[in-house]
Amino acid sequence: MTGNYYLVLFLFFISTVLFTISCTQEKIEPFKSEKIPDTIVKRNHDSNNIDSVRKVKEDEYLKNLEIKEKKKTAVVAVSKQKNLTKEVLLGFIPEQFDGFEQLPPMTGKMIENDTAVTVYVRRQFKGKNRTLLFDIFDYGRGNPVTNAQMYEMVPTDLDAPAYPVELPGAKGFFYWLEQKVYGHIEVIADKRFIVKVRLNGFNRDDKLLKEYLNKINIKSLIKTGKN
Repeated sequence: MTGNYYLVLFLFFISTVLFTISCTQEKIEPFKSEKIPDTIVKRNHDSNNIDSVRKVKEDEYLKNLEIKEKKKTAVVAVSKQKNLTKEVLLGFIPEQFDGFEQLPPMTGKMIENDTAVTVYVRRQFKGKNRTLLFDIFDYGRGNPVTNAQMYEMVPTDLDAPAYPVELPGAKGFFYWLEQKVYGHIEVIADKRFIVKVRLNGFNRDDKLLKEYLNKINIKSLIKTGKN
């Protein structure tokens, strides 16, 4: 009985020593926080930058759109106050000429500045190896006409000699490029309207050129512009 007691004590001692040695040799890893991959961080950063850039561009677009709308509204108001409409201007140019087919008319507006708009119209006609072009520019009531001085003194820098022409309330010049069978006449009326007539495929005929200009009732155009 005594021998068994000491054997039990001996086995208990040995197992305790082995357990202690096992614990001291085991390496305990410290706790490590999970690291977010750099690629994910960069992707999130880039996404934020893209959103910021997109927001800036959207704001710029909306701002420019607002400016354009305001400018468009202002132009419409200015033109309505100072200019004749394109429909009225087209009404001063005949719609047909014998031996010619009318091509689609052209109209438009040129914005000179915030208080000045130029309205222009054109009728063009096509015949057999010939064309007629009629242009009217309305610079608007009280607005300066570009290069108005050239109508006071006949220009000398053209491709052919120019000659003066005067009508009631209008004055200007005409010239021919005889080798190109081209005639050109234009006048300023009431310091506001520019009227042009161009003939292509015509031999020189000063009288005919002036007759085509007289197809536009310039006197009535001036009167309408004053109403």
